Amino acid sequence: MAKYYLYVALGGAIGCVSRFAVAQMAWAKTGGFAGTLTINIIGSLLLGVLLALQQKAGTNLTAWYCFLGIGFCGGFTTYSTFSVECVQLLLTNKYSLFLAYILTSIIASILAAFIGFQAAK
Repeated sequence: MAKYYLYVALGGAIGCVSRFAVAQMAWAKTGGFAGTLTINIIGSLLLGVLLALQQKAGTNLTAWYCFLGIGFCGGFTTYSTFSVECVQLLLTNKYSLFLAYILTSIIASILAAFIGFQAAK
């Protein structure tokens, strides 16, 4: 069981560094929230794939799921950052962008998770 903690920690470290890198690249290109949106969609897609693979394997706790699902995706996805960015949009009276950002993030992330699940079945 202790090895699973190591897998989560290692995956989380890689996920955090990956999130930072993707966000920096997106910020440099767009100057906006594209990085967080992209990260959340990719993370949702990967979690959908992992869910399908886990169901196929018939097990709830595997090294790969701990590393990729809990660790990497937990460190990579950014819903806490998403929340702060939404507050920033509200504080700057960008209500239309706030609404578009929330709807796009939620719908695209759920759709990506579903696509990932279906693709991995």
